[in-house]
Amino acid sequence: MFGQIQKYDSKWFASRAIAESVKTQTWRFMMRVSPYQEGDDASAVARFAADVRQLLNEQQDAKLVAGSQPVEGGEVTAIMLDWRNRPIGERREFYLKGRIQDQKNWYSKKAVSSSRLHSRWLVATFASQGGSGVISLLTILFPGFALNPVGIVTTLASSGISWMNAKSYRELSQSYGLIAHDLSGYESEAKGVDSQEKLERLASNVEGRISGEHTYWKARRLY
Repeated sequence: MFGQIQKYDSKWFASRAIAESVKTQTWRFMMRVSPYQEGDDASAVARFAADVRQLLNEQQDAKLVAGSQPVEGGEVTAIMLDWRNRPIGERREFYLKGRIQDQKNWYSKKAVSSSRLHSRWLVATFASQGGSGVISLLTILFPGFALNPVGIVTTLASSGISWMNAKSYRELSQSYGLIAHDLSGYESEAKGVDSQEKLERLASNVEGRISGEHTYWKARRLY
């Protein structure tokens, strides 16, 4: 009841969703990608600050968390403005290493980790179910046996199955693996970016792919 009242899970997931959305908007801002590609820096800064406010307004739980924390500095940093005004080549390399490769490595590791966890829980659940069957057989063969932990072992097996279904390890492994594969393709494509138009197209595709994964993640977690 205390957890439901405090809504810790909802606040955490809402805050994480906001953080990922702001990261996407930040990279769009630095790469001069829609909706921050036109106009002077002042107009882009105003648009960025308005978008962040809108994101917070759409997630009231995250807004409450953000409102309880100290605020330092402006919404747009000097580093963001600096990268926004650098040459195409520098921005391309920065985006390639700081965003595409970083996210590709993260999703690849999560895919492997989720696959391993699925295998481990599958083995543990199978072992629990098998153990329950063996104990039941021993109980029949030796009716005078004092210890009968069948109920405990069966409960552990059922809990393992419920945990696997709740965490969706196999589904997450496949989803993470697919986005890592897509980002690998964008990594190759980034090497041929030599104009603002190509950089805009690349960043829009990458951020759209990552945002799509976040939307799916929010749908699973928040609802």
